[in-house]
Amino acid sequence: MFYHRFKSSSRFAFACGMAAYGLAIAPLPTFAQTLDPQTPEPTTVCAFDPSSGAINPLGMRAFITVSEVEGNSVFLFEQFPSFVSSGVSSGQAGGPPIDVDIASERTLTIYETPIAEARQLVVNNPPYYAALIGLEDIDQVMGENGFGPVNDTLTCQTAGGTATNPMPAGPTLADLPDGNYRMTTAEYPNRIVSDEELLASGGYLFVFQKAGNSVTGNFGHIDHEEGACITGTVSGNTITGQAYTDDRPTTIEGQTYLDPGGHLLLGEKATNVRYDGSVMNVTGLSRINAGTRLPVTDCLTAF
Repeated sequence: MFYHRFKSSSRFAFACGMAAYGLAIAPLPTFAQTLDPQTPEPTTVCAFDPSSGAINPLGMRAFITVSEVEGNSVFLFEQFPSFVSSGVSSGQAGGPPIDVDIASERTLTIYETPIAEARQLVVNNPPYYAALIGLEDIDQVMGENGFGPVNDTLTCQTAGGTATNPMPAGPTLADLPDGNYRMTTAEYPNRIVSDEELLASGGYLFVFQKAGNSVTGNFGHIDHEEGACITGTVSGNTITGQAYTDDRPTTIEGQTYLDPGGHLLLGEKATNVRYDGSVMNVTGLSRINAGTRLPVTDCLTAF
């Protein structure tokens, strides 16, 4: 069970309506206050790193920082000052004009939820992200405009200064929250990867859905449709179950694999396209942004 709470503030007073989402606004310490020595320090902080070479999907005047404090995950949206108007009269004859700018800050807290799971919850629930950044129209934050691209640019650091990267590395496949994911044999830093970059890199791509200990998805060449649909049970970084493919397999040291990298070991051939007891090992694959293409949910309909 998780709970959420929002706070908003600005230099220029304004109301933030949240009734459209059925979410109540309540006071919450700002991120700076959270770091006060008298309050618990976060165990993990995830933020955009300008030196990473990634492009901030929010632009250069807005950022989202996520921190985990005593088992709760706090999302902070900061929009730096921008001019609303200038040249406004001061009310005094011949007086200097007054410049007016606006800055906003909003926080979303997901209680009793670790940071990796909380981030995926916001990816999977557009209303949370829309409310966090102050949008009433949820349609504006779907797909590539949602939290997913922002989430993929966050670099994390644990207490004590240890750098972590929970997106492409960190937890095993079994540890990941339920959701849609992509992994590739190409190596990428922690940033959004475009379709053009994937095509240029070549190799194999795994697009899948995880629900509990079940995983279903497609694994195949990035540049064409050949490959396999995999469905099975996950343990650690391996998926054991069935692989459906009419692609030509590869033999490596007497074993039959789909790919030359040896990630998908094909089991016993039960039909023309189904291999029972197949094992998919995602160790060594890079996890990238989920993208806009939805994974398959049923291999029987895919083949």
